[in-house]
Amino acid sequence: MVGRFPDVSLIMVHGGRNWLREDAIEVTKRNSNIYAESSVMYSQYVTRVVEEFSPDRVLMSTDSPTEVFETEAKKITMTVQDPEVRVLVMGETSSDCSS
Repeated sequence: MVGRFPDVSLIMVHGGRNWLREDAIEVTKRNSNIYAESSVMYSQYVTRVVEEFSPDRVLMSTDSPTEVFETEAKKITMTVQDPEVRVLVMGETSSDCSS
């Protein structure tokens, strides 16, 4: 699907989930139209995804109603140390991928 619609932005829920992360990382690296959202991801995986992709391809998400906004926001705040990168992940990226 990613290859058939290269002009469509796709969001990989939970960054491909923690147990599929290696496959998710490889697929996302090869396809610039995939964005990874961070809900339910372990903190160390968030760090890795931000470092291996461009931070403008990572989206903070809550997976509401099962996850709490404050918990997900705190995870990103504690995990993403650079304030400029944090701004991207916590909201600026979402406006970029929808255009």
